[in-house]
Amino acid sequence: MKLNIKSFYLVLLVVLVSFSFKIEETFVAENEINWMTWAAVQEAQKKEPKKVFVDVYTNWCGWCKRMDATTFHNQKVVSYINKHYYSVKFDAEERKSIVFKDRKYHYVKTGKRGYNELATFLLDGRMSFPTTVFLDENLAILTTVRGFLEAKEIDPMISFFATDNHLKKKWSQYEQSYKSIL
Repeated sequence: MKLNIKSFYLVLLVVLVSFSFKIEETFVAENEINWMTWAAVQEAQKKEPKKVFVDVYTNWCGWCKRMDATTFHNQKVVSYINKHYYSVKFDAEERKSIVFKDRKYHYVKTGKRGYNELATFLLDGRMSFPTTVFLDENLAILTTVRGFLEAKEIDPMISFFATDNHLKKKWSQYEQSYKSIL
């Protein structure tokens, strides 16, 4: 009888520990933006087209780190982006070559640092960090927004493009009538 009770408690312990890891995994997944690689986004577009949200940053950018710590941890912003967009966190100084829309973009060394040619393309040569880039389902640039954005600033933007309002009205009209998700 003792063996059966010990076995029962051991199985129960294993189940509870496994369940707690699953809860933690789900909690982390729901509280963070689901950042994808460029290759993964392009592959996902073939199955289920979505707009793409791109955070262009550098490792040395203080405002980029602040945006990560604040805006990209706002639960409602995270939830909305994960539901309506594929997201890419793109280091503008990425040294590995990147294939984007059948073209290969390389790292270009300039002085102590350098940049990836894809960053130059996405930012139209105006290297400023952080920059948020919105792409349509065909990976065409809808707009670029330079600088740090608080949750309350990015909130109407993510809705504007996700709901295709950019095809129906001007930003100024949309912004005036927008009801925040925050």
